[in-house]
Amino acid sequence: MRAVRTCPVPVVTGLGHQVDRTLSDMAADLDAPTPSAAAEALFPDRVDLLREIRGIRARMGSSISREIHRHQMLLDGRVNSLVRSFERSVLIPAGTALERLRTRAATAAERVLSLSWSSFREAASAMDALSPLKILGRGFASCSSGDGRAVSRAAEVSAGDELIVAFIDGRAETTVRSVQGGSDTGGGR
Repeated sequence: MRAVRTCPVPVVTGLGHQVDRTLSDMAADLDAPTPSAAAEALFPDRVDLLREIRGIRARMGSSISREIHRHQMLLDGRVNSLVRSFERSVLIPAGTALERLRTRAATAAERVLSLSWSSFREAASAMDALSPLKILGRGFASCSSGDGRAVSRAAEVSAGDELIVAFIDGRAETTVRSVQGGSDTGGGR
């Protein structure tokens, strides 16, 4: 348990369909009830993330359009008021007030746009942080059998099996010489 807690690399446990939590589950950075759940926690569905970003982008566009329309309506109302004042011979004060209103509307529109872009950048940054490539970049590797099936347990391989190990910058093909541990607790090959 101490080794799990002090490990410099994040530790994920997910031994599968267990009733009780182990000490290593409590010490791990993330524990999951099954290996599949652990994989899902490490590698969120890209389609869902992209859908969420598209939704955020659409909501931002709608929000910006509504704010611009609202400010345009306010501006139009004020402009009409200023035109009536102008008709009553208040030319200079009306021109000054109009310029102030335009500046405020432009400032408000810029503020809304800036906040929307900030939200978009945060969402894009969050998606980038959850990228499987980021996880590989922290020292993890992904292992699959010769036919492309993901391998996450020692019980899934035998001596002589061909494996493909994916790293952040490439992959390696290897042959299993021996297997330690990994007694089959259900769900092996």
